[in-house]
Amino acid sequence: MPARCRFRIAVAACCLAVAWAPFVSAQDAVTLHNGDRLSGHAVALTEDGLVLETEYAGDVVIARDAIAAVETAGEVAWVDADGRAGWGRLTLRDGAIVALDADEAAAEWNELVALSPDRAPEELAVEYTEAVEAEMEDIGPSWSGAAETGVSLRSGPVDSIDTTVSVEGARETERSILSLRASGAYGEVDDVLNTQQASGRAKLQLFPRDDFYYYGLVKAAHDRPRRLDLRTGVGLGLGYEVIDRERAFWALEAGMAVDWEWWSVYAPRERREQRRAEQAGAFADARALLVDARDRGGAFRIDDLVAGTRIARRLLFADVDDGSFRRDDVSVQLGSVFRRDLFTESELYHELSVLPRLGDRLGEFLLTSDLGLTAPLTESLSLRVSLLTEYDSDPGSSADKWDNTLRTTMRYTF
Repeated sequence: MPARCRFRIAVAACCLAVAWAPFVSAQDAVTLHNGDRLSGHAVALTEDGLVLETEYAGDVVIARDAIAAVETAGEVAWVDADGRAGWGRLTLRDGAIVALDADEAAAEWNELVALSPDRAPEELAVEYTEAVEAEMEDIGPSWSGAAETGVSLRSGPVDSIDTTVSVEGARETERSILSLRASGAYGEVDDVLNTQQASGRAKLQLFPRDDFYYYGLVKAAHDRPRRLDLRTGVGLGLGYEVIDRERAFWALEAGMAVDWEWWSVYAPRERREQRRAEQAGAFADARALLVDARDRGGAFRIDDLVAGTRIARRLLFADVDDGSFRRDDVSVQLGSVFRRDLFTESELYHELSVLPRLGDRLGEFLLTSDLGLTAPLTESLSLRVSLLTEYDSDPGSSADKWDNTLRTTMRYTF
């Protein structure tokens, strides 16, 4: 073959290689936790995982938690759980998969909800939002909830170990959340009632926009160890979701509340002691009445019969004047709700409520803090450990301002 022909063939081969190189090399790489490495084109991200288009197996869906690293050769459009959209590569940074945008800002891999190599970021965000709304309309509002049972160790008005139960439910629509909660605790010492506690709450949240809501709630509580016969209340206010992500949530609330309280002077054990003292006094009066009748030769007068009737009533019913009183309060209502996923499936939560009193009790306040950690055991069953702290600067007839309850419960979700 003439040298000139060989030269032309070589030049043509080089040109073909240069032209074909981007198509051969421009492939995305996915590394799995087991060490396998796959190549292709990342074309979508769904609830099932990353969709990788390959030449050897077509579209392959790779579970998100099976992926150790992703390197895209080119830029893709992405959307995260907060609705933020960007255009950039998927890469590994500091050992974690991130999605970059034009200014190198990063979105975490676990926060991504959609990606596409051939759509604009804004278009992809709108498409994803519309798909979620359509899915919600098809499903419609539904109830979810949980039930708990376990033991609690209480330190405050009484020190006791009690049985505790609770149940909660929520119904969520596109623009509202209705949540219900009820709980109770019961305990005995030497077959004598020591703890009797119950509470309930219903709360409705209305969302005029995604991160802002109005709320209204009604609540009731009964706590005999604290000498609280009944507390009922209503509240109205506003809330703002500062953080609303897949693995973290934080909301702040502020409003007004009105409470009505009925207090007793005696706790259950104290009431029992007073009843025994009343019955002992009645026995003493009965003996005195019989002695008087015997001294008179066994003759009973009308006054003796009336006194005997009163003594019998005291023996049977042992009435105790518990000095109950009522108290009404108007308060500012401040609140915080925080949740954060830890490790793989565990959740840390904290609910805080502060009610500074107004009017005649200005300067007094009621604080409630519920801090807990939930660790899953199965898909529906989990173990929860929580600390409930209550502080009342003016605790009515109770001498204890602080009340701490450590609870360990099994939680079943449905």
